[in-house]
Parts: sequence; C-alpha cells; structure tokens
Amino acid sequence: MVEQNHKEFFEGLNRGRGPDISELSHDERTRRNLKRSRKMEKRARKLETQQHRDKFSLRPITALTENQQKTFDAFHKNKHMMLHGYAGTGKTFISIFLALENIFAEKGSNFKKVVLVRSVVPSRDMGYLPGSMTEKIRVYEEPYEEICNTLFGQGRTGYQILKDRGLIEFTTTSYLRGVTFNDAIVIVDEIQNMTFQELDTVMTRIGENCRIIFCGDFRQTDLSKGDDKNGLHQFMRIIHNLKGFDYIEFGREDIVRSSIVKDYIIARTEDEDKSKKIVVAPAPQPNFAGWPPGSWLTGNPPLDFRGVSMRGHGGMGYNDPAPDAARQPILHTTGQFTVGPIGVKP
Repeated sequence: MVEQNHKEFFEGLNRGRGPDISELSHDERTRRNLKRSRKMEKRARKLETQQHRDKFSLRPITALTENQQKTFDAFHKNKHMMLHGYAGTGKTFISIFLALENIFAEKGSNFKKVVLVRSVVPSRDMGYLPGSMTEKIRVYEEPYEEICNTLFGQGRTGYQILKDRGLIEFTTTSYLRGVTFNDAIVIVDEIQNMTFQELDTVMTRIGENCRIIFCGDFRQTDLSKGDDKNGLHQFMRIIHNLKGFDYIEFGREDIVRSSIVKDYIIARTEDEDKSKKIVVAPAPQPNFAGWPPGSWLTGNPPLDFRGVSMRGHGGMGYNDPAPDAARQPILHTTGQFTVGPIGVKP
C-alpha cells in the first residue's frame, strides 16, 4: 500500500500536480490531515507568542522612600552600589528594575544582559534538596523569576522570555572560577550568606563595561561560623574605600513590603535593643596613644561586632569598625567586659 501511494505521488508530480487526496488510502489521508492540523496549531501558537512578546514592556516603578530615591540617583550616575539594610526595603527589586530599565532603554544600552549571582553551598544547602544539580539551583532562582514576572506583568512567562532572549541569566558562586563578565550589569544578592572568598571571587570576575550591585543584610545571615560571618564586614570595609561605589544603608523607615513586616521588624529591633547592655569604655591611657580614634576597646570574651570576631591581645584588643551600619556593635550581656568608642562618653 505504501509503495502504491508513493507511485501515485510521483505520477502526480509527473503530471504537474500533487496526488489526488481521494486516491490515497484512508489511513494516509488521516495521517496527512493530522499533520496539517498540527502545523496549523504550531503556527497559531507561534503567532500568539510573537504578538505576546511584541507587547513585552517594563512596568514603570518609582521610589517610595528617600533611600530608594538615592539608589535611583546613584544608578543613573553610573555608580556601582552596595545596598545594605533591613528585609523588605526593596533592595533586590529596585536593582533588577534599574538594570532591566537600562537594558530596555529606547536610546539603547551599553550592556547586553543582567547577571544574577547568589551563593549556593552544596555541602550545606543543596545536598538536602531532591533532584539534579540544575533542579537544586532552580530553587534559588525562583525569587528573581517572581520579580521579573511582576515587573513585566506577564504572569509566569516574563522571566522565561528574558532568558530566551539572553537578557538575563542566573548563576551561583559555585561555578564562577575562570568566568569573566563583560557588557553586563551584575547583581549580587544575599551577600550576607557569602564568605569573603565568595565575595572576592565575584568581584574579580568583573570584566570590561560592567556595573555591579551588591544587596544584603548581615542580620539575615545563615552562616554559622564566625570567620565566615566576618567576610562580609571585611569586604564592606574594602568597598567603602573604592572610588565609583555608593554605599546606601536602608533603615526601618524604608520597609515597604507590608505593614506587618515593618511592625514586626521594629518590634524585633526594640526587643534586641532592650537585651543589650552598653557600657562606654573610659578614655585610653597614654600607653594606648598609638590606637587610631574611633577604634573599639574590647575585653574578654572576644566581642562580636555584628559578626566581626574580636580577638584581644592579653585580654584587650581593638579593631576599626566596618563602615556605616557595621559600626554599631552587638554587645554580649555577660557584663564581663566594657565596650565603647574610645574617648566618647554617653
């Protein structure tokens, strides 16, 4: 039967026409009709998708707080940025918006894509997740998918369209060795969960024509080891001295996620403040004259300056505080030592 159909087909071509559908077997006609129907459906879906993407545009976003406005201003001044502060202040959301707004600018952009970087440590987190490595990493990508879908109003397709167009990509600090980012806006999120080595690796991946934005809050760290926690503060001190970087600290007044989140964080912070016992150290004796102003005296046990472990020498030591928010120490309540800025009284 197949040979007969082929024979009829070529005979039809020799006569200058295709095979007469009535001359084909019932099975062959059914197969061809089904194939034609699938082609039409595929063409219709392609047209619908193209029309959907032609309408693909970024929703306008405006700053709601003073520090959010500072972020807008710094970005438009072509600054690299360190955005640090409380949860719910819009650090990541605004960063992604500003980056994509630049990419989609009508006048054109100097950047080709947005790169999202986040820490994923297989031995700690990923080993407890089911699935392949790609599926495990996918869990950490979901927050950015939600943000992009919100910004473009495309339901669940906005982020995927961006990925299909090569305008956004997600990676982790686990796979950055040997990589160089060029012509990209790099957003490094959840930096409180990165060790200094990870932050250093990210920073040294930046190539030509790039902007970098760091987002995080030391209060939300999932790191347990003191040395790991210290990494962010060390990195912040270095960044604070770099030209081209703007450091913006988000406070409780910048929380915009929801009223309950704002109320909770305010209540939590007040509760934490009540549990702290702050005693200002006396002015240093002459033998401390070599210590720089603004340093912190610490006794035993070592003091945790918001994650910075202070190891004293002979029961006493000092360390320059990290910039801005990290200047404020978290004090133990044991009463076994005194702490305060040298020469400053309450």
